[in-house]
Amino acid sequence: MRILLGLLFAACISSAYGASEIVSTVDTVRVDNNGWAFIRFTSPLGMEPASCIQDHPNHLSFDTKTDAGKAILSLALTAHSTGKRIFARGTDTCEGYGVIENWNFGWITND
Repeated sequence: MRILLGLLFAACISSAYGASEIVSTVDTVRVDNNGWAFIRFTSPLGMEPASCIQDHPNHLSFDTKTDAGKAILSLALTAHSTGKRIFARGTDTCEGYGVIENWNFGWITND
C-alpha cells in the first residue's frame, strides 16, 4: 500500500512540473473540422505555461476525436452554459495547433 501511494504521489508531482494551471470561467469553446478544439478562459494560464504557446496565454487545446477529448468538450460546454469555473492543468506540450498548450486534466469547481 505504501508503495502504491508513493507511486501515485510521484506521478502527481511529475505531472505538475513545467505545466500550466488555471481556475477560470470559460469565455469561448472552438471546435475545428479536423477534430481539434480549444477552450479560451477568461483568465490567463498560471504556474508554468508551455514555452510553445504564442499569443494564446489563456487557451488549452484537446482532440475531440478521442474519448477523453469528447469528455473535455462536454465539461467545457457544461461549465460555459452554467457559468461555473474549471480547474485545469496543461501538459506542457502544444500538439494539434502547435501554439496552444494541450489539456492534461481538469474538473468543474463548485465555488
